[in-house]
Amino acid sequence: MTELSIGQLSAKASVNASTVRYYESVGLLPSPERKNGQRRYDERILFHVRSRYPIFDKCFRFILRLYHHIRKSALS
Repeated sequence: MTELSIGQLSAKASVNASTVRYYESVGLLPSPERKNGQRRYDERILFHVRSRYPIFDKCFRFILRLYHHIRKSALS
C-alpha cells in the first residue's frame, strides 16, 4: 500500500489541497491516518478524489450553502 501526503494526492488528482480537506470536512472522504501530525492517504483513494471533481464539487457547495441558509432561517 502506497501512502501519499495531501500534497502528493492533490497533485495526482489535479485538485487543490484545500479541496481534499473540504471533501473530508463534509464527509465525502474518510479521515486519513496521520503520521507525525500529517495526513497520509492510501493511494486507492485517488479515484474518489478524481471522480468528485469538478462537477460534484460545484453541486455540493451549492447544496451546503442552501442547507446553511435554511438552517440559519429556521433558527431565526
